[in-house]
Amino acid sequence: MKLSVSILNANNRKETIKILNNTDISYFHIDVMDGNFVSQVSLPVEETLELSKISNKKLDIHLMHSSPLSYIERIKDLKNIKYITIHLEIEENIQNTLNKIKEYGFKRGISIKPNTDINKLIPYLNDIDLILIMTVEPGQGGQPFLENSPTRIKEIKNLGADIIPIMSYNSYLLDTKFGKAEDFIKEIESICDKKIIHTIQDAEPIGPKHLTDIMVVAPASGNTMSKLACDIIDTPSLMAVKSHLRNNLPVVIAPSTNNGLGANMVNIGSLLNRKNYYFVPFKQDNPITKPRSIVFDAEYLIKTIELALDGEQIEPILLWI
Repeated sequence: MKLSVSILNANNRKETIKILNNTDISYFHIDVMDGNFVSQVSLPVEETLELSKISNKKLDIHLMHSSPLSYIERIKDLKNIKYITIHLEIEENIQNTLNKIKEYGFKRGISIKPNTDINKLIPYLNDIDLILIMTVEPGQGGQPFLENSPTRIKEIKNLGADIIPIMSYNSYLLDTKFGKAEDFIKEIESICDKKIIHTIQDAEPIGPKHLTDIMVVAPASGNTMSKLACDIIDTPSLMAVKSHLRNNLPVVIAPSTNNGLGANMVNIGSLLNRKNYYFVPFKQDNPITKPRSIVFDAEYLIKTIELALDGEQIEPILLWI
C-alpha cells in the first residue's frame, strides 16, 4: 500500500518533512491553491521548490489551480515529483495539460469535486494514472468527510479495468494435461468480455494504438523468457510485448519453467537488468525432484502490477519455500 501524506495543515512544513523523511510513507502530498479556483492560497512555487530540496520522498502535487500549466512550467525540472494532479473543472484544455505533464516525465492524475459528474472522467481514463476523489469541497483542510463519498468511489470502481487477452499459438491451439484449449478460450473471453488476440498481425497494433498501460505475461515459460531476452518475435504474445514496450511502459513477467535455475537463469537475469521489466516473486516448486524448476507465486501478482505501474520492482523476488 502507498501512503501519501498531506502537509497542508502542518504548522511548520519544513520540520514536518524532515521528521517524516525517516518514516515509511511513500509520498508527500502537496496541496497547491491559487486563490482563484479556490478561495485560499497555499504552497506558492517558491515554497514547493524549497520543500523539494529537503524531501527524500517523492512528491504528489495536487493543483487546485485555474491555470495549472503556468505552475507546472515552473516546477518541471524537479526530479522528485511523482504525480501531478489537476482538476477536471479547470478552465484550461485538460488534454493539453495532461500531455504536458506526460512530456515532462510525471505521472498524471485528475481530481474531481464532490458534485462533479463521474462520467465526465471517461474521455481521460486512458491518459491518467490516478483519480483523486475529493470527499470535501476543495480549498480548506480539516473539513468533515461527505457521506456520499463511498458511493462515488464505487462508481469509479465500476468503470473497471479493461483487459485485453492475448495467447500464443500453442496456448490457443493445443490441448494439454491441464485442459482443452477450447475451454480455456471460452472462459478467458467470458471473463474479459473480449475476443482473444491470437495472431501476430492482431498483436502488432497494441503499441501504435496505445491499447495497454501494462502488459502481464503469465505464465511466462522458459521459452518465452529466452526469446524476450534475445528479442525473438515469433508468437502473438511476444509481438504484444514488443509492441507495448515501444511506449516505454511496464511489462510484468510471471515465470514458470523447469529450467529457471539452470540455463534459463541467464535470460531471467538479462530481463531483470532491463528497463520496464518487472518480475512476480518466484520460488522452487519442487527442490528435491526438480531442483532447477521455478514458479511464480500468484498471491503477489496484483501487488507486482501495482508497483510496476509506479516503476518499482516488488521485493524480494526470490522466495523461500
